[in-house]
Amino acid sequence: MQVWLAANPSLSERQCPKSCRCDGKIVYCESSAFRDVPKNLSGGCEGLSLRYNSLASLRAGQFVGLNHLIWLYLDHNYIATVDGMAFQGGPQAQGAYPEFQQDHVPPQHHIPPCP
Repeated sequence: MQVWLAANPSLSERQCPKSCRCDGKIVYCESSAFRDVPKNLSGGCEGLSLRYNSLASLRAGQFVGLNHLIWLYLDHNYIATVDGMAFQGGPQAQGAYPEFQQDHVPPQHHIPPCP
């Protein structure tokens, strides 16, 4: 039974995405020229750093399933547009919204503060 469990990790214990480094429930996908959020992130992920990549926009649903995310770093990207639904079905915790230079984002796309 233990061998089967080790060979079949649960959804909250997925392998680290390619070109990322994982440390427990923290995922570092930095300086890897990502143009999109990695698709195979663990739902149990509590921290995600996508700093120094090539993200140009945040689209609806990109963070779906990341309900345990406590912090998210998106600074040093090229984010020009943020869909109003980008965080629907994703981060709910206080402080989960991205840290990036919002003065480079048009005012209508600024991330609202957490409730």
